[in-house]
Amino acid sequence: MNYRNLTPDEITALVANGCIAEDWNHVWVEGALDAARVRGCTFLGEVRIGALGDSFSVDGDLRLPHGMYHSIIDRCTVGRRVALHNVRIISRYRIGDDCLLFNIDEMTCGDDYKWMEPMNECGGRRILPFGGMRLSDIYLWARYRDRKRLMEALEQMTRDALQQPLSSYGHIGDACVIKNSKELHNLSVMSSAGSPTHISGCT
Repeated sequence: MNYRNLTPDEITALVANGCIAEDWNHVWVEGALDAARVRGCTFLGEVRIGALGDSFSVDGDLRLPHGMYHSIIDRCTVGRRVALHNVRIISRYRIGDDCLLFNIDEMTCGDDYKWMEPMNECGGRRILPFGGMRLSDIYLWARYRDRKRLMEALEQMTRDALQQPLSSYGHIGDACVIKNSKELHNLSVMSSAGSPTHISGCT
């Protein structure tokens, strides 16, 4: 994509729409900007915005206009025809084309890793996620907690892998829908127009 800086008139229109930026010189757009489709947003760091589109994103009964509304965007690249609504903060993500992100409390990517706990009726089944993790890996971690040597080996292998250099940016593939979720951290979503991913209700 070819990006450009905002014009003074575009900055004035965005400010009138309730938008603020840490530095407007670090907000880049592709092509013409329809400022009416960007409202109540805060831009932190370098933000790149693809062509906004002039239609709607639809997920079942949910129909939202393309654009960015009432969200904090921190050091992100936003693809074309994205509907980004009510995201309290999204930090360090590359968002693909034709995505819908709605009603998310926190979506961040960084260099730290957090334990997660599936199959957690009574606790004690935490696992340490890693890039490329499969359902079978999760099952091994969560199911065989009583096998101490296996757990120690899995944790050591994972920690060794996490020492390798990784991108500090998460990736959201094309046509992805993420909605009604509280906290998503260090996430990459392999979504595509032919095989879209849908995430809802994560806490």
